[in-house]
Amino acid sequence: MKLLFLGDSITDSNRNFTPDNLGEGYVRLLAERFPQHQLINRGHDGFTVQHVLRTLEDDCLCRSFDLATLLVGINDVPVQLCANSARIPGEFASFYETILQKIRRISQAPLILAEPFVFDRPASLLAWRPLLREESQIIRRLASSYGCYFLPLQSALDGACHRWGTAALTDDGIHLTPLGCRLLADAWERLAAPLLFPG
Repeated sequence: MKLLFLGDSITDSNRNFTPDNLGEGYVRLLAERFPQHQLINRGHDGFTVQHVLRTLEDDCLCRSFDLATLLVGINDVPVQLCANSARIPGEFASFYETILQKIRRISQAPLILAEPFVFDRPASLLAWRPLLREESQIIRRLASSYGCYFLPLQSALDGACHRWGTAALTDDGIHLTPLGCRLLADAWERLAAPLLFPG
């Protein structure tokens, strides 16, 4: 099976600096766990949902795939905060839905829509959480409307922080340490396993 991963720096994870273009994050861990499948990493550092839409033709629509995963949204929050606009929920929902519409026109393959997340340290990032909750609600609704699978992440990562401490999962409150990547890969695997090995 061909497994396609779209999104921002969490997915990218320095993929352009690795010979196999898989990066150093959760996509690589999944490639190691599922060597029988072909994984394709098309994450881009700094991408918002609008950026994903702009590059969707090259990253997704021109490719064949059996399952696609989209993790995007964290970079839309500072854009909204800086512009003091109504980007979330309005534009975010519109861009995200257009992505799903375009994908569904060319493929009925399973789509996993992952929840964007942020950690509680530094404390300034707590102001991002209300906007991320809005994004999460939008993504949940669109997942239901378009027959996609929603992958919740925020509560699981919050629980992991209580267990191991925030510093064990992230260095900056946004990006993941090796442990954080492993937990993300674990969550993805729990959801995707029935899709990879039906029956």
